[in-house]
Amino acid sequence: MNKLYLSLLLIGCLLSCHVDEISNKYVISGEILTQGNMAFQNVIVHLLKGDQIITSSTGSQFSFKNLEEGTAYTVLPLVTESNGRNGVSTFDMVSVRKHIEGIEPFDLYQQTAADINKDNVINQEDLELIRDCLISSPEQSACPGYRFVSKEHNGSAFNYVDQYHTNKLFADHHIVFVPIKLGDVSHTIWP
Repeated sequence: MNKLYLSLLLIGCLLSCHVDEISNKYVISGEILTQGNMAFQNVIVHLLKGDQIITSSTGSQFSFKNLEEGTAYTVLPLVTESNGRNGVSTFDMVSVRKHIEGIEPFDLYQQTAADINKDNVINQEDLELIRDCLISSPEQSACPGYRFVSKEHNGSAFNYVDQYHTNKLFADHHIVFVPIKLGDVSHTIWP
């Protein structure tokens, strides 16, 4: 009788106890590298959950650990340097002009750099923005910023540009961003 009572008591206890939901934790890590695979230091990388920044990392490498399974996250790199003219020169202006005239074809990184206003068209307006950058005073710099693309960027919407987003995290992710200085089609930024 005691064994039966003990068995029923044990079964009742097990049925009434709630087992916490077990979820896996993952890591989103990565690095910011120039096209020449040099570390790019002047950057802060934010991790967002929804619209909220939940953590940040500075420097060319980042690692966000213990991230919840099934959750949407966005990785957003931003440049922290103050020299807006970094890498932009009259040579870039001439190269963009030649590209517009069909004389000098650009690779995808150069196309990204030449599209200053981010309208997916390289035209006279982009040239004017480069000129404004070059003739403006450093205090009133009209220089454009940066874009960040994946190493696998092929110009399609399926490769991330400016941020990396995962709808539901179910594995570790390693991201390599390439900083593209807008206007710097000759790739002369100083990392």
